[in-house]
Amino acid sequence: MLQQIHSRSAEETFQIGVSLGRCIPGPLVVTLQGPLGAGKTQLIKGLLEGLGSAQQATSPTFALCHYYPGRIPLLHVDAYRLKHPSELPDLGLDDALDDGYAIALEWPDGLASFLPPVDLEIRIKPLPEFPSERSIELRSHTPLGELVARGQAE
Repeated sequence: MLQQIHSRSAEETFQIGVSLGRCIPGPLVVTLQGPLGAGKTQLIKGLLEGLGSAQQATSPTFALCHYYPGRIPLLHVDAYRLKHPSELPDLGLDDALDDGYAIALEWPDGLASFLPPVDLEIRIKPLPEFPSERSIELRSHTPLGELVARGQAE
């Protein structure tokens, strides 16, 4: 399933994340793609709130990953600085899923063979003619991903 959403502001991007987070029933893998400054971390902040965490998300660019507690705990991974895709398994994604975590992974390009199956792919594209606006594409790859994407639309 493919769904297109138009966000007119950083706050709307945050609220899209909140809606998605509220629809997540358990462990799943979400990938986020978009250029630097597109709003990936803003969407993650909303996702975290929707998952029931009181913590504030920060970009894990230098730490590679952050763990957050919540109704469904979240592992937020930024693969931008991985030296080689084979380093990804060292982050414990499979263990996190087994422990009930949702995983949000930024910069998944070139990592497909090292990832657990992706449930939902999110692509964020800034609109050059309207700098604060974004086109957000949700593409589900599993029934769980479709459930989350559909729930966001309701």
